[in-house]
Amino acid sequence: MNRFPASLRAIALLLLLAAILAAAWAGGVFEPGFRLWLATRLDALGPAAPLAFLALKPLAVMAALPAPPFTFAAGYLFGPVWGAAFDLAGLMLGATATFLSGRALGRSAIEHRLAGRLAIVDAKLATGGFWVVFFWRLVPLLPDNALNWGAGLSAVRFRAYFLGTLLGAAPAAAAYAWLGSAAHP
Repeated sequence: MNRFPASLRAIALLLLLAAILAAAWAGGVFEPGFRLWLATRLDALGPAAPLAFLALKPLAVMAALPAPPFTFAAGYLFGPVWGAAFDLAGLMLGATATFLSGRALGRSAIEHRLAGRLAIVDAKLATGGFWVVFFWRLVPLLPDNALNWGAGLSAVRFRAYFLGTLLGAAPAAAAYAWLGSAAHP
């Protein structure tokens, strides 16, 4: 049995993510030149660059860092096809980890508190979750991390979430990777 209740674990995780976000801000992740800086640093790793990117991108997703600089850097380094593929793989790793964290940390607590219309919406997400996730990925009106956590806390099935994320995020990954590759001299 776990010594700490789910609410304390969730607070600790949120504090950790806030610290990562603050460190990223202090490190210049949100600056316009960050894309090329990231691409240059990864490029210096040579053949290890794809592995470094696949280690970095999931952490960026989980920490709610902006996705375009990473996708741009992937396109710049690996070209439009491989850049999109590496970016999408990293996104899926990070999004899956965030979804599963939300499911493990808070789904049972939320499920017992749902009533009325929220319970109806939650039940509909269990059956139509793919389309909801696909739409929100395709037309990003919510921050990605809000969708990752929200889907983990809801009744969306993992398979629906995974496929909706993969298919909904692929067009943006391809577009940003292409833009990144076009910036390469």
